[in-house]
Amino acid sequence: MRRTILALGLLGLAGPAAALELRLPIACAPGRGCWIPRYVDLDPGPRFRDWMCGALRADGHSGTDFAIPSLAAMREGVPVLAAAAGRVRNVRDGMDDVSVAVLGQAAIAGRNCGNGVVLEHGDGWETQYCHLRRGSVRVAPGDEVAVGDVLGLVGMSGEASFPHVHLSVRKDGAEVDPFRGLGAAPACGLGEAPLWRAELVPRLPYLPVMVIQAGFAPEAADWARAQNGDYDRAELPTSAPALVLWFEAFAVRAGDVVRWRITGPDGTVLLDEARPEPRDQAQAFRFAGRKRPAEGWAPGTYVGTVAIERPGAPRQETTRSVTLR
Repeated sequence: MRRTILALGLLGLAGPAAALELRLPIACAPGRGCWIPRYVDLDPGPRFRDWMCGALRADGHSGTDFAIPSLAAMREGVPVLAAAAGRVRNVRDGMDDVSVAVLGQAAIAGRNCGNGVVLEHGDGWETQYCHLRRGSVRVAPGDEVAVGDVLGLVGMSGEASFPHVHLSVRKDGAEVDPFRGLGAAPACGLGEAPLWRAELVPRLPYLPVMVIQAGFAPEAADWARAQNGDYDRAELPTSAPALVLWFEAFAVRAGDVVRWRITGPDGTVLLDEARPEPRDQAQAFRFAGRKRPAEGWAPGTYVGTVAIERPGAPRQETTRSVTLR
């Protein structure tokens, strides 16, 4: 979300807070059920720079995005949580969960945050939670909330093209990157006093590329069907016309090498190949597989592994299995 906030009136809070300490704004396991594909853009000009001087940002991006894997996960419901105790300043609800790529910017003008909640925490601190699911907001202006209270559910309203919650943090109206805080910070890296609780920092590693979901399909895989959960099956028939391993990833870059491997029930290697990525993509969907052999698929469990390799970055590897009966 760009630097557009809800138009809200000011409310005072009793008891100023010298500093803000944040917990996760979403009920998930980072790196398994949610990922951070975009951080605060720290460059005031047309260039981009996140807290690690990396590529996980968009021009003018004002917060930290916590993404969930699919629309199917969004429909199941992933709670958005108050990252700190405070008072509800304002809310918005009623906007549809439709990608901005479909709606267009004009349709959301002045409502980039979509369905959202703003909390005040005293001493000039406030947090904002954006892109909540339509009809899910559970709080009202003036409500007092404790840390961890449910504010709503993750959605895709406003300026969003994938389901996520966007967390903005402000001090006296100025944006603050929670990975940098207000204290001293190196040119690239964590600040000396980040706003995240100390025990949370190790759970939020910086991943320059991330696989968010993967699985098997009985045909050439389709992104929309994967998003809708159509391939979330532990079993397929032995009559399946193909066995296709697919994945979706954030922040793929030209030159990344994707390695595919599928083995059969007896350990036979059905697929073993590597493919270099031809271009940068903020969000990528890929698949590879084999057609059913003339003799048909042998019943049993098939294992697929997909890995993304990039020089200087941790290897991202995901394994999935499917049973053919």
